[in-house]
Amino acid sequence: MAIHSSPFWKRCAGTLMDVVDGFVIRLNADDPNTPSVKEIEDFFGDKLIIGLVSGDPTDGYTWREDMLEPLHEIRPKIVITTDSDERVPFLFRNELDLFEKSDRKILMMSAEMETIDGRDVPLYPSKPHCRAFKWTSQVTYIPYSGYAYPNPYGWEPSLMYNSELKYGHYAFYTKEMQKEKTEQATKKYGGL
Repeated sequence: MAIHSSPFWKRCAGTLMDVVDGFVIRLNADDPNTPSVKEIEDFFGDKLIIGLVSGDPTDGYTWREDMLEPLHEIRPKIVITTDSDERVPFLFRNELDLFEKSDRKILMMSAEMETIDGRDVPLYPSKPHCRAFKWTSQVTYIPYSGYAYPNPYGWEPSLMYNSELKYGHYAFYTKEMQKEKTEQATKKYGGL
């Protein structure tokens, strides 16, 4: 999980505490609002596998690739790839069990936008993204092809487990957060 200035990182990571064995965390050293290493260690306790500190976590595939490195030694069955402003739904553990038993390799989920005032906001991201995948030592994000899915799986519909559950996304929780995220996406991708 890449953690940056999201005020919801504890809430979102907390939804995974009973689901995962451990966390690989990446902190954005370029953002003064990113929590400290001590705060991360205190929150995750013995579930913290490794904490990486680096620059901008939105620099393309590099940060994703960095987070895979410690997993080569651990070799987990499943890797969950949510962000620090995304909470998993209540039944996510059950969904992971079904995914693990399937012959599919990546778990695709759509977002459900969370807002402080219930206002209608654009769905962001607008298409399903990979939120978990089955581990293989060949996994890589190079080249990065989008939608958070790794290679060697790539965009192969026959490998996708399409969940009916939705993850909660806090990117547009307040109007200010929506404005900031929209500006970021416009600068980086040309729009939402």
